[in-house]
Amino acid sequence: MDDKKKDRRWIRWVGVVLVLAGAVYLGVHLWYGPKVGVRRVERMVRRFWSGSVDMGEVSLNDAGFLRVGWMRLWDASGSVDVRVEDMVLRFANWPSAKPVVREVEITQVHVRAVAGEDGLRIPLGGDSGQEKGKRWLLEKVRIGQIDVEAVSEKVGRLLLEGLYAQAQREGEGYRFSLRQIGSSAGQRLEIGGSFDEVSEEVAASLVVDGDYSAGEVAVWKYIFRVGGEWIARGRVQAEGSVRGRLGEKGGMSPAGKVWFEDWRVRHKGREVGREVCAVLDVNDGRFDFRRVQARTCGGRVKGWLSIERDGEGASRYSGEVTGVGLELSQVTELLGTKKKLSRGKATLSYTFEADSCGWESVKGRGVVFADDSDLWTMPVVGQIFSYLGFKKLGVVGMSDGEAAFEMSGRVITLERAHLSNRVSALEFEPGGKVDMGSKEVDLYVIAMPLKGLDRLIRAIPVINLFAAMKDKLVRLRVKGEWSEPASKLVRKEPFVDVKEGTMVFIRGVVDGGGHFTEEVRKGLGLVFNGEQTRKAE
Repeated sequence: MDDKKKDRRWIRWVGVVLVLAGAVYLGVHLWYGPKVGVRRVERMVRRFWSGSVDMGEVSLNDAGFLRVGWMRLWDASGSVDVRVEDMVLRFANWPSAKPVVREVEITQVHVRAVAGEDGLRIPLGGDSGQEKGKRWLLEKVRIGQIDVEAVSEKVGRLLLEGLYAQAQREGEGYRFSLRQIGSSAGQRLEIGGSFDEVSEEVAASLVVDGDYSAGEVAVWKYIFRVGGEWIARGRVQAEGSVRGRLGEKGGMSPAGKVWFEDWRVRHKGREVGREVCAVLDVNDGRFDFRRVQARTCGGRVKGWLSIERDGEGASRYSGEVTGVGLELSQVTELLGTKKKLSRGKATLSYTFEADSCGWESVKGRGVVFADDSDLWTMPVVGQIFSYLGFKKLGVVGMSDGEAAFEMSGRVITLERAHLSNRVSALEFEPGGKVDMGSKEVDLYVIAMPLKGLDRLIRAIPVINLFAAMKDKLVRLRVKGEWSEPASKLVRKEPFVDVKEGTMVFIRGVVDGGGHFTEEVRKGLGLVFNGEQTRKAE
């Protein structure tokens, strides 16, 4: 074989090798490499995401950098849609059959979440398979910009723009941070902490500061499944932390403090509170709303509320509210009562506890005083006046009334109750019951007409007043459904005993022209503290 034939043969072999090398190179870069890289990316995502995943425009260079033009994560129900733009992954030990992702850099992430009637459902907790509990070799993740849009089709839109996130390996886990680097609304959001990739335990801190519109608050309501036909807007400042394990029910334990300042609250289109302020302490499953105060119904309310959750998710409630100078016409309008008062003011104090949100578990105690109001328009009171012969209830005029009561479920038990106006005085005997559920009442009432007897009552000493006026006093039994007519609901009963306090009350209201004087209020223990309540500090 001559030298020329040998040279041509070597050239052909070199050409074949070069072609094969080129084919391998192209195969690695155009098919195998991207395919392996995509599998690695999907495996990472599937560890935490159980929804759908799709990727496109994948390319790989010689240095082991995989570029993904876009990636989309979404839920089939349409609740969440995440789009990742321009993601670059750097592989270690490349090329190889098992490349390892070391760094991830993402230019932009868009998140759109739609909250429905039952809140926001995020398909977290994916199928991690055999990778569960294994360490990753990922060293760094950086996201240049995150925009989050949360939408409720009914109430509004919440937009968080200009978020920046990064995570860096540290020991057995990662240090991470999420910051809002720019916001037209002037809102501040900072989250930072650590994540253990083996145990999936998280420890993070949170800082929030900003004004939130009614639409934004409404979206938060849907996200956290907070019910009620109310909307609100105001300022929030928060400093707190959260610890626990991802994907574990009840595994996250929050702690911290939240300040609510200058909030306005509306219910069914009607303003129910303004200048609402409160401090919320969160610690170990307990939520304490302290220094709660607001202007409402023409007056002012203050109080506190505690919510304590056990390990099984059940909640226990307790609280106290004091109200001063509340317009009764606005109170009954707000409560949506069938019978509404047209005038008068109320002062009240109520303390309660409950094992659930339902009325059945409520235990409470309260005191309420109504000043110069048309109380005869309310159930039971109107029937009593009608039975006493006041055919035209308007002649009764404006009345003062007070009651101290206990509450168990929907049943109210009177400790005492009094009512007076220019023509009569009523005292409800202790132990009377009102069932707010069935609308059944069972009461004993001592009644006395005052018109025309005021001079006589003033002239007789209290100790002799009963003997002189016993034929004017009437003891009534009020029993039945409270909307029944007076002829069926009320009947006369014989006297058993009349206490001296009853006669003192009658003398007091006569001296006041049918109204509660300061002496009467003090005698009944009507001492309200409108500036402080228990646990206010």
